[in-house]
Amino acid sequence: SSSSAAAAAAAPTAAPTPETVDGEFVVTVSDPAMQGDGVGAYVTYRVTTQTDLPQYASTHSTVIRRYRDFEWLANRLSRTNMGIIIPPLPRKSHVQHVGSKVAAATGSSSQNTPVHERTFIEQRRAALQKFLTRVVSHPVLAYSRDLQLFLEATEEDWKAAVARTPSTPTPGAASTGGGGLQGTLRSLETFFNGVETAATAVMKDVARGGSPASNVDSQDENDDPEYVRLRQYVMQLDHALAEAERQMGRMLRRQSRQADQLAELAASFRALCGMEGGPDYQVDEVTADAQAEAAPVAARCLLLASRRCLELSQDTRTQTSQLADAVQPTMSEWLRAVASLKSVMEDRSALVRRMKGTDALIARLRVSVSKLQATPGKEGRAAEEDFRLQEAITLSAQLRGDHEALAARMAEEVARFQKSRTEELAMTMRSLAAGEARLASDTARAWRQIEQGIAGVAAAG
Repeated sequence: SSSSAAAAAAAPTAAPTPETVDGEFVVTVSDPAMQGDGVGAYVTYRVTTQTDLPQYASTHSTVIRRYRDFEWLANRLSRTNMGIIIPPLPRKSHVQHVGSKVAAATGSSSQNTPVHERTFIEQRRAALQKFLTRVVSHPVLAYSRDLQLFLEATEEDWKAAVARTPSTPTPGAASTGGGGLQGTLRSLETFFNGVETAATAVMKDVARGGSPASNVDSQDENDDPEYVRLRQYVMQLDHALAEAERQMGRMLRRQSRQADQLAELAASFRALCGMEGGPDYQVDEVTADAQAEAAPVAARCLLLASRRCLELSQDTRTQTSQLADAVQPTMSEWLRAVASLKSVMEDRSALVRRMKGTDALIARLRVSVSKLQATPGKEGRAAEEDFRLQEAITLSAQLRGDHEALAARMAEEVARFQKSRTEELAMTMRSLAAGEARLASDTARAWRQIEQGIAGVAAAG
């Protein structure tokens, strides 16, 4: 979300939100299709909406959107819904990766795309589906006008709307003027920004197991202590999730390497089989199978081991790939969700900085007005300063109201965030445990079969 002070000041007062969306709202992302070729190629998706919400022109609509359109929507939701944790999109770098690989495809349709490309595109479609499902299930985001535009605008209307509606803050949006009250506030905010940078660095060090320096003062020192603890928890959570994702990736890569090593072991067993008088499979596989029946015991044992190792290699590779597809996207999404939560916290921090800057300005203006009123001939200047003082007092009251509303909304959002993450964590850990248990069981069974088969061959002579 935007961290600009102006955006913080303009944040609407948030009333407690309902827990669910009042009405039917189902969105489906389907039919990914490659458009164009070469490095400029991209993927489009069919987005179908079924809803009975009264603001929509129709109960059923279908539009075609691409990744950057989803990105526009996410940025707009973030910009216009301060305090709300926006569901994360899949990483943009993946889209660029797809575009660079499309040049090797034989055509523009998904049917002509290589298998690994089709798999990736399907994973991307599923991630975009999850993003929209989370958005339309949110009791506030579901009623967003930007969401409605995304879901039902025609291609022409959509392009026109995107062109006139920026999805990110424009340069200089952090202020509404170059001097006067706003200019003074910007100078004060710069100071508090520096304090925040130092405090954030300390909190990151704490997340890694360090200890906070006693001479560093957080910009949230006067904020809710529970919120300060939340900030520390989020820093630690971010670090722990990143480490868990890294270790999980290492484990899956090790299992993938094991599959490769099993295939190499199978090849070496087959080579030994030939050296022990076994059949030559480079000539004719059918003839070689027939010759294997009369091969020496050692050759038949090696041949059996070779076949079973090759089967185990293929099974290990398949199961590892399935496990990665089931677990890694969720871990990656968690990290992006935490980043979204940190963005919301930055909104609150920006508001705190502006509040502190305004309070400091009020203190300065009070002193200035008092001095000017006591100086003969400075009545006009005193009146000007007093006008600025009243402006600052009004702004301070507004900011405190915005901060109270933002804090209340954040409490709801964090509770919703923690509930959903807890449920997904349990599901993901179960998937990981079940997948690893299945692979371990299949591996053990395969080696037992090799052992029993070799014993049988040796016994038969």
